[in-house]
Amino acid sequence: MAKKKLEKKKNVSDDIEKVVKFLNKFMGLDPEIPLTTEDEIKEKLREVGDLFTDDDLLGVKNEEGLEITDDIWKVLEELEVLPEHILEKLTKQRESQSIFEELEELEEEELEEEELEEEELEEEEKVVIKKKEKKEKKETKKGKKIEKVGIIKTIVSLLQRQPISKEDILSNLVTSFPDRNADGMKATINIQINYRLKKEKGFDVQKNDMGCYFIK
Repeated sequence: MAKKKLEKKKNVSDDIEKVVKFLNKFMGLDPEIPLTTEDEIKEKLREVGDLFTDDDLLGVKNEEGLEITDDIWKVLEELEVLPEHILEKLTKQRESQSIFEELEELEEEELEEEELEEEELEEEEKVVIKKKEKKEKKETKKGKKIEKVGIIKTIVSLLQRQPISKEDILSNLVTSFPDRNADGMKATINIQINYRLKKEKGFDVQKNDMGCYFIK
């Protein structure tokens, strides 16, 4: 039997109508929440509030490919219909996202610094090579090769040697780069190990039972 199409009451906002129609479909509610008055709708939404799961909070799609977006959560929060434990999880999830975004910003700043230093070093290399070429046309260039070893390259090198903890990696970086901010390097370690080394550079970063990381 086909479900009766919901008729919107004049005093129900477009946001509430959107949320009600979405939840009816997303949660397969039967009977559906009717579009009556705002107070009645709030009461019905409070009844289904405890049905939300951790997967819903994380934006996991259901069998129909639907997911609860942050816009939906915000409307539910404004209506004050969510149970306390759901509100607490939403708050923690947003705080975690905010921290991750801040770490990404720090990482971008570190990368920009390294790129600038590498560009300056390349210019210095060109000057040195040009001078030596004039003096030693037939000889192989001797002396030290100027090479920039950045923070990320050092992290990769440490992970390739043997399993190592994040704390030990930071200790190595502090020793190798005394002029760099320790908190910034800690942020770089977390983002590289947890995300960038695998996704952007193709390294298979693993974690053993001792909590140490290594590149397989």
